[in-house]
Amino acid sequence: MKILALVIALGMPVVASASPINMIVNGGFEAGNTGFTSDYEFVSDPGPVLGLWENQTYTVASNTKVNHPWWLNLTGDGQMMVVNGSTKSSDIVWSQTVAVNPFNTYNFGASLLQQCCIDTWPDDRSLNITVLRFLINDTLIGIHTTSSFGVWQALSTSWFSDNAALAKLEIRNTVIGLQNNDFVLDNLSMTLADPTPVPEPATFMLVGLGLTVMVRRGRRSR
Repeated sequence: MKILALVIALGMPVVASASPINMIVNGGFEAGNTGFTSDYEFVSDPGPVLGLWENQTYTVASNTKVNHPWWLNLTGDGQMMVVNGSTKSSDIVWSQTVAVNPFNTYNFGASLLQQCCIDTWPDDRSLNITVLRFLINDTLIGIHTTSSFGVWQALSTSWFSDNAALAKLEIRNTVIGLQNNDFVLDNLSMTLADPTPVPEPATFMLVGLGLTVMVRRGRRSR
């Protein structure tokens, strides 16, 4: 009985939650302008003079100040998608398609910052607003609105895949004015909501040890 109890104790699973895996490629934009598509025009080197003056343009940079003289001087955690908004709400800011498992729940997240405008901006800053629509397979899964200049805000929402094997992720900008719709995107992620727990490697070793003890005990009792 003592041996059996030992085997049971040794065989008790030691479970660790699997770390969520980000299914989005280049969600932090550290690899630059790759892994996603956009209806906006990419400007590879906006520079401190020309910047992103035109609507429906974007770049990938680590400092927003080099892109527009009235935008926030934002530096810090690596690359970001810096956007000058479009005048058409049908334009896709960012899109990527990922493989998913049917009948599972996934979490989608992103960081958003309103970057217009600094104190020298000639118009009313209180009018500045960013409203982004997040869609999967053409179905709206969330809307994020911010008018807080220079403050990172997080969007987090969930989506059930039903029988889908692919998820077409899209972000669209609802604000279509010529001004006041400039923003930064970062930290895009899509993860399985409840990843399957995995046994610790030590569990398998202990179970094996317990079985070995049982075998040896059985041989001695013969």
